Order: sequence, then structure tokens, then C-alpha cells
Amino acid sequence: MIQEKDNIGEFHQFIQNLIMEKEISKPYLYYNQKLKQNQENYQQIFNILTSEFQNTIQTQTIFQDCTQILEQHLFIQSKIKLIEQIFKILESSQTYSINKLLNQIYSTKVYSLKDKLLPLFLNQFLILRQENFDEQLKQIILFIKSSQFCSDFKQYLLEDSINYYNKLKSIEIIYKQYLIEEKIINLFSDTQLGISLREYFNKVIEKSLIDSPIRLENSSYMNAFYELNQIIESNILKGKIFDIVHEGMNKIINDENKQQIIANIFEAKDYYEQKVKEIFQNDEKIKTCLSSAIETSIQLKVNQLSEQLSSYFDQLLIKKQENKDLKKVQDKINKSLELMPYFSAKDIFEHFYTQRMTKRLLLELSISQDLETQILLKLKQQCGDQYVRKAEEVLKEYKKCYEYEYLGVEVKLFVISQNSWTLKQQQIPKNFLKEQQEYFLENQKLEFKQKILLWMLECSNCYVKGFTKYIFIVSAVQAMILDFFNNQQTYKITELIQISGLSKDEIIRNLIPLEKEKLLLLDQGMYFVNNQFESKKTHIKINQMQKIEKKEEIEENTQKLLHDRKYVIDASIVKIMKRDKQHTLQEIVNLVLKDLGLPIKVVDIKQQIEVLTEKEYLQRDQQNMNLFIYLA
Repeated sequence: MIQEKDNIGEFHQFIQNLIMEKEISKPYLYYNQKLKQNQENYQQIFNILTSEFQNTIQTQTIFQDCTQILEQHLFIQSKIKLIEQIFKILESSQTYSINKLLNQIYSTKVYSLKDKLLPLFLNQFLILRQENFDEQLKQIILFIKSSQFCSDFKQYLLEDSINYYNKLKSIEIIYKQYLIEEKIINLFSDTQLGISLREYFNKVIEKSLIDSPIRLENSSYMNAFYELNQIIESNILKGKIFDIVHEGMNKIINDENKQQIIANIFEAKDYYEQKVKEIFQNDEKIKTCLSSAIETSIQLKVNQLSEQLSSYFDQLLIKKQENKDLKKVQDKINKSLELMPYFSAKDIFEHFYTQRMTKRLLLELSISQDLETQILLKLKQQCGDQYVRKAEEVLKEYKKCYEYEYLGVEVKLFVISQNSWTLKQQQIPKNFLKEQQEYFLENQKLEFKQKILLWMLECSNCYVKGFTKYIFIVSAVQAMILDFFNNQQTYKITELIQISGLSKDEIIRNLIPLEKEKLLLLDQGMYFVNNQFESKKTHIKINQMQKIEKKEEIEENTQKLLHDRKYVIDASIVKIMKRDKQHTLQEIVNLVLKDLGLPIKVVDIKQQIEVLTEKEYLQRDQQNMNLFIYLA
């Protein structure tokens, strides 16, 4: 153990007197002599240090505890600093001579052992780094920073650190190591070594993020991924989130099971949003990235998906067993409405939604008229007035019904504008409720003067009284079939087709529910009324096999809507130009896209600008051919 000489205490007292501005009892030369004695003491300390180093190297063992050497080193460094402070006050020449002497001792006795000392300290440094011994790491780093071969140690440490970093493969291991490295880097922050370590470790993090997959099911892994991404302020995570969400949504959208696509989109969206909340603390950049990925995927088939979304709404709003819980239905609808901003083909959604809503109302299949109204209000907020106008008109017309009784038949009738839907008129037998039709037309001829009324049989319900005590709620076609049995006891299916004038598919579609409820019986190809029919209920609703919308019809309507978009584009261009008088080509394109919010191609807008120019709604400026002027 190294012992201080007695005169060191006297030297310390001299320093203390200087600090406290007390009287100094002896001349400076006396203390200069004492200082020389201290120099001899330092020489002795260095000799012991060197001996200990050499002994350690010779035995090729690694320090288990560097405390003694580090303490002695810090002791020497403190003396050097004290000397500098004192001789700044006393005489600069003395400072130079003493420092020169000390540096000479350091160089001859310690620096000459650099090649042996550096690997030794580096080895100890790496052991402590892996075991995360904070205090001992700090001691070694302080020694390195204050020693004269800090620059040499830098190269050794940097090369070894690079090799060490390259062995770190797992995201979680790298993040754990980062917490240690950050402390080391901060301790070297005032040196070039700290800057170099940070730069290279950031490269290791970046490469690891690029090479590592996204595993949303593994929270600890993704937390480490997120933190490392934040550390280097990278966009790697955003890109990977976009890719994985885009890929997942594409699989859903291209699923052959069309009926489940929208429900699966909702489920996937909820899953991704929950992960963003749990793992990324609702990071706004990640949320924006998620939203962009969902929207990009939906836009690939936005026209088909918009029709399917309206069908999804329809299935939620139709009376059936799974829709009895109105609260659950409302929750599903609210979630569905959250997706509306992603569906830019609002014209297609509006067309099919209005058509299906009309059928729900007329066939009394809607679970709630109030809910229908609430949905329209929310759709207006999401899509704009122009995309719910027709549906609002249907609701308005539905509330205005005509009720009358004629020849023992009570009639409740709705008149819906044909602009609100594209349902095709169905052929109706001339004698079916003929008197009731004529009575209505005669009494309302002034109101519907110069208007053509098309009777929609497939959107009609009838209440038929049977067996004196039962009321059967059936479709109009089913009522017509039952009425036939008032004239004849049995019918073949071919006979029903012939007298009704309806197709075979239509007759079969309406016969099956009547047979299933055992209101009609079939025996050897002949249908007849079940006179033994019994039920605990007095009002019996006969299920109707809803006519399935054919894929061809949906595609035909969609294509018609896409064709009609050019007229929508025309109207938007004229509206904008009438208001603003003139715009460049690019300005018109941007304003139309913003105005309509539809998935329209730029080339289609430019084409309609040319059409309107040919029709002399617009003209090009003669001085600037890229500028268009509105012609009143």
C-alpha cells in the first residue's frame, strides 16, 4: 500500500491557507522545496504503479478490482491540478517546470507501457460493459479520459466496440445494450470517442431495424423496436407498419368470401388500432401511417367495396334474430361509420344504400325508422349533403303514405320518386287488386297529373285473413297465390306460372315459404291448402325469400354510376369556373378533386375540361393557353 510522506500534509495546509486567504507563515521558496519533495513522492508512486502493471501483465491475469490503481491515479491527478492552481498564483515558470517534470515521469514510466496497458484496460472495460457494473465502469472511463493515451485507447475501444456491436442480433438484446452504451457514451460525451461510438451504434440500430420483421403479437419485442426507432429518429418503423398493414388488408380485400370482407376489414382495423395504442402509445405518426395503409388498400377496390359496405349496413338494419339487440347494432353501425372516410366512392355507396334502405322501409324490414334517420344524419356529416339527398327524400316520401279502403281491402300505399332508386318494375297480373289501383289513381289524379306510376309488386306486403281466426303477413305475390286457391282447390306449378304471368323462379321463391310453414301442401306435384293448419299465434308472418341481388345487376349499376361521373365532373367544373371566372388547368383539377372527393382519375377531369371547351362553356386564354376562362 502506498503511503504519503509527512510533508504532504504541510503542503495541503499551505493550499488551504491560500484558499481561505489566511496569512502564509513561510516564504514561497520553502513550499517550492516541499513541492520538489512531493515530486519525489510522485516518482515513487509511479514506480509502484508501473511495478503493479508489469506484475499483472507478466502473470497474464485480469484485474478483478482496479480500485487501488485507480485511486492512486486519481490522487496523482489531483496533485497536478493543485500544483497548476497554486503556481498560477505564484509563478508561471514554476508551473511549466513542474508539469514538464511530471509529464516526463508519466511518459517514461507509464506511457512506455501503453501497448501492454491498453489491452489490459480494454479487456477489463469489456467485461464490466457486459456485466453492467456502473461504478467500476465510471472509474475506468475517468482514468482513460484523464490519461495521456486517451486518443490511443479510443482506437482500441472503437474497433473492439464495433466487433462487439456486430455480434448483437436480437432487437431486444440491442435495446438492453443501448441502455448500457448510452451511459458509456455520455461519459465520453466531451470527447471524439463519444461521438464515434454514438454514430456507429446508431448504424447498428438502423441495420437491425431494417433486417428485423414486425411482430405485433410480441409486445416486448415491439416495445424495443419502437424505442430504438425513436432513438435514431428513423422512418423505418413507419415503413414496416405500412407494409404489414397494407399486406394484411389486401388479403382481406381479395378474399373470395365477399360477404365477410367488410366485417373482416373492421376486425383488422380494430386489431391494428389496439396494437398502436398498446405498443406505440398512440404515436401520431404511427396512427397516420396506419390510416394511410388502410386507405391505400381500400382504394385498390374502392368501387366494389363501397357497394359491399352498403350491403353490410343493410344486413345490420334488417329485422332478423341476430339484430334484436339494438344496442349492439348501433355499436356496429358507429364502427362502420368510422370507416366512411376511407371509402371515397361515395356516389356508389349512396346509390346502393338508398336502394336497399327503400326496400327495408317498404317491406317493413327495418329494425328502427329512428335509427335509419340517425344514420343519415351521420352520413351527411361524413359524406356531405349531396350524397344523402336521395335517401333523405325517400324518408320524407315514406312518411307521407296514402291509406284507404275499397271493396273490403284496406290499402296503405307509398309513392317513391324513381330518382331515389333503380329497382326494375315487375310485371303484375292485370286483375291483381285492379279495382284498388284504379280507385287510387282516380282519387289522386290531380296530384299525380302527368306522372307515370309504376307498381312495385316485389316491395309490397299483404295481410291475408285465413281460416277465420288467422292473419297471415305475406308478400304481395304470396297473397296473389293464396287468392288463386279461392277459385280452385289444387294447382300445378305450371298452372300458377301461367295464370300469374310471373317467372318460374319468382313463383318457386314465393311458394317455398308457404310450403315450409305448412300453409300449402304439396302432393304428387299438386299444391293445395292445408285446411288442418294450426298455430298458437293469431298473426303469423310468413318468411319471404328475398330476391338475391345478382352479381351482374350490381356490376351493371356500378358501371352506369361510373359512366355518370363525367356529368358530375362537368357540374363541378362549371360551378367552380362560374364562381372564380378563371383558373389554370392544374388549379381546376385540384379544385374538382377537392370538391367531389371521389376516386376520379386526373385524365378524366382533363377530358371533361376539353369537352366543356368544345361546348363553349370554357375557352383558353390567347396569351396563356394553360389558363381557362369561363364563358357566361
